Amino acid sequence: MLSKYDIILFDSDNTLYSHDNHEKCALFEAFKAYGVCIDEENYLLYRNINSDVWREFERGITHAHGPLIERFMRFSAASDIELSPERINSLYIEALSDQCSPFAESSEVCRTLSKKHTLYIITNGTESVQLKRYERSPLRPFFSGIFTAAGIGVQKPKEEFFRRVFEKIGNPEKSRVIIIGDSLTSDILGGVNCGIDTCWYNPKRQKNTFDFSPTYEIENLKQLL
Repeated sequence: MLSKYDIILFDSDNTLYSHDNHEKCALFEAFKAYGVCIDEENYLLYRNINSDVWREFERGITHAHGPLIERFMRFSAASDIELSPERINSLYIEALSDQCSPFAESSEVCRTLSKKHTLYIITNGTESVQLKRYERSPLRPFFSGIFTAAGIGVQKPKEEFFRRVFEKIGNPEKSRVIIIGDSLTSDILGGVNCGIDTCWYNPKRQKNTFDFSPTYEIENLKQLL
């Protein structure tokens, strides 16, 4: 599948790392440090709100206090739990930064691919979290760099994000580059907008209801090998 590509752009959360597990552990830890007990229902409420906010971010919708604070403002209002959004977000980011659990197959896949391809991470995730995880990750030796939305100045799936990434990696031929990610609206649409091939990592076998399609679709990272 990947023999014709020189460069592979990997998404991070829920592609190489179990962000769902990271998120849950960090959220409960943050609220414990804040002095508030939350339950599974609160977690699911936060998760839905957080997903909504990040989808808005992908579409270019701006939030007065930024998406990180916005999600906790909405959570506080919806749950009737009185919070300082800034404080709980700070605790959450701190806890999330300490979470670094790649999927079981990520190391083998990245190690093998790095022998014949140049690998980069591209992510919309919070910059401080992503950079700290990148530096301490067991996957770090296999990658040549990481590009975050904050560092680039614009987010996936915007074409400008990819244009700036391409500039930073030497403007390779688009036919020699592929993006691999779990998000249709961020990774796959971003690749389509940019004009590069895409691979949708779809372990839950979700249905694609959009009017664009990935070049490839896999349900296990080992299929890349």
